[in-house]
Amino acid sequence: RIDGFRLQAAFAQPSGITTDGDALYIADSEVSSIRKIDLKSGKVTTLAGGDLFDFGNRDGAGHKARFQHPLGITFARDKLYVADTYNHKIRMVDPRSGQTKTVAGKGKPGYRDGKNAQFFEPGGITFLGEKLYIADTNNHQIRILNLTDNTTSTLSLTLAPKLAEKSTLVADFPNRVKIEHPEQLVQPGEFQLKIAIQLPEGQKLNPLSPLQYLLKSDSPAITGEKISQIQTISNPRFNFVIPLNLQSQNNTSILSVELLYYFCSKDEQNGTCKVRAVQHIIPIRPSHSGKNIVTLLEKAPADQE
Repeated sequence: RIDGFRLQAAFAQPSGITTDGDALYIADSEVSSIRKIDLKSGKVTTLAGGDLFDFGNRDGAGHKARFQHPLGITFARDKLYVADTYNHKIRMVDPRSGQTKTVAGKGKPGYRDGKNAQFFEPGGITFLGEKLYIADTNNHQIRILNLTDNTTSTLSLTLAPKLAEKSTLVADFPNRVKIEHPEQLVQPGEFQLKIAIQLPEGQKLNPLSPLQYLLKSDSPAITGEKISQIQTISNPRFNFVIPLNLQSQNNTSILSVELLYYFCSKDEQNGTCKVRAVQHIIPIRPSHSGKNIVTLLEKAPADQE
């Protein structure tokens, strides 16, 4: 731990960083201290905590305070809030005086909400709406410390709707592609949609990532057990067939086929993996002279990002 101007200063495993607009504040983990970099002067100082081997669990001002491997830090309400990881505490540091005090935590690992909260190696910390959100690492929970009444609660995580209930598969991917196909004449009744995946030379489907697809139709003329439900193929393959049914009517229906899969270079030492999110739009029109197999060639481009 060496204070001084920026290029002469030394840190030891700095982890968390935050700012009040005038300075940077760093949770310098291995020296168990809170460091400050003045953005105007470029001077580095130790705001709170000791030297390289000065760790512990003590409130106080400046160098009298002791931390133990703090990882997270955030600026809120003119104060610094620190996830004092190995002390299992949340500490508050005044950025002007360096005065440090415990806000929550007992100094021993545990899991308890309320005013007498306990944490187990809290790591990350951030602030929003008068509340601190804490990554309570070894409790595998997100904890919420309300600064207005100093009570702690656990964030209630609700699972997203089942994939089968979602209306889209690829919409959230920024590199998604939409491909429109010519109208296909199909015999009314049962027909098959055959999907054939073609990858660039030297590529293979990632066997560790499932392939998913979602079929949707803009009319009730196209039916099937797998319509409007996301399907997962755990062991992805290049070719598969989906049975469908087409009612006899003159109108054209639009069949949407969304595919999400992952492919990698066959060179496992130097290769990369990519994700392919694509939506195929296929107009389907009933015709007694039509076919009963519709082949969809899904061709991933060589320059896929």
